[in-house]
Amino acid sequence: MENYGLSKYKWLEQFFILPEGIPSPDTFRRVFERINPKVFEQCFRHWI
Repeated sequence: MENYGLSKYKWLEQFFILPEGIPSPDTFRRVFERINPKVFEQCFRHWI
């Protein structure tokens, strides 16, 4: 994800303020660890 963010940085800046740049892999890991898998599945199923 970090590589994608780095390669699309200019495009992402249209949607997000990134004063510290693209988050590190550790930051992405911590965010994903906090997502409840059952709630995520329900939201994803509702979305699709």
